[in-house]
Amino acid sequence: MAEEMKRASTILLIRNGDRNSGLEVYMTQRPETMLFLPGFHVFPGGIMESADRDERIHQFCKNRDLPVEMSYAVSAIRECFEEVGYLLADYQGRSNIGRTDETDRLRLQMENGELTFHDWVLSEQIPLRTDLIRYFGHRITPRAVSPRRFDTRYFLTIVPGDIELDPCQREVSRAEWIQPDVALEQAKKGTLKMVPPTMDALADLARFDSAEDAFAYAAGVGNPRPHELA
Repeated sequence: MAEEMKRASTILLIRNGDRNSGLEVYMTQRPETMLFLPGFHVFPGGIMESADRDERIHQFCKNRDLPVEMSYAVSAIRECFEEVGYLLADYQGRSNIGRTDETDRLRLQMENGELTFHDWVLSEQIPLRTDLIRYFGHRITPRAVSPRRFDTRYFLTIVPGDIELDPCQREVSRAEWIQPDVALEQAKKGTLKMVPPTMDALADLARFDSAEDAFAYAAGVGNPRPHELA
């Protein structure tokens, strides 16, 4: 297979767990049928679409001062909605929407090809809450891992405790909220399959007791390592 490099975005969803359980992060498992990283545990995300680079979409971003190309942030918000049903946008008088009858309808239309996220944002003039996401780093899939390489930007956001997520069955075989240190320990034991950037993100988050502290002070996944640039 010839090598290919695609731009992509990943977003880490974090929250404060119930009963003083501390910080939790939302992880999804990729179906075994996937060509890239089958069965691996990852964070929501995916490949950037050409429409994510449309400047008209960028006009609806509430914060355009992120230290990264705005198309990556749009891609992260779009993928977050399509993959797990969390809408980082202002819609019908609400912000940061989890699963509702209306969002179910929108996602079904998008999945069936009847509507695109971008056309919806433009036609309804939907404000995208880029002010609620934080840039979390940049990593590249090494050649040794796969000829399908991804130039990925990471983002972080806090999810309110009452939000219900709804993973897309076509893209997610399993999903759960989990404490970062627990997920990291399972990865080290080989119980969960993860790539190094995922483990780096978990190790960083595991240093914090609350979602607010992690959002404010976490270092992120950093920049591409030498072997990722080779």
